[in-house]
Amino acid sequence: MEPDCDAWSPGAPPCPIFGNVTDTDVRNLTRYCAQLCRTGGTVVWTRHRRAPDLVPTICRWFGEAGFDLEWLSGEDAPFGVGVHRFTREPPRLATGNRMFTFGGATPGRCEAGTRASPEAR
Repeated sequence: MEPDCDAWSPGAPPCPIFGNVTDTDVRNLTRYCAQLCRTGGTVVWTRHRRAPDLVPTICRWFGEAGFDLEWLSGEDAPFGVGVHRFTREPPRLATGNRMFTFGGATPGRCEAGTRASPEAR
């Protein structure tokens, strides 16, 4: 899986599923979400609640990246669902970096100058 950062439309809500990437990549993705959202943009994400429960840490990481928590599923739920709203001006999208590796697949990279076809946007 090779995500194309340059194909993202500003304001399109990222919806990461954090159960299939490493904790380090979850951290990276929270930072990338700040680059992929407009001010006021919303991110909806999911993560299992198995030990160790990373959901509280993910909320903290989103806070550090400029997001306010809008809603979070209860601790008794078997999985976490979070909704965060971006409150800052987005930084420029950092291209040429690996965003994540999905489930052990090929690392996803953001390569400058690569774009999806207009039909895919």
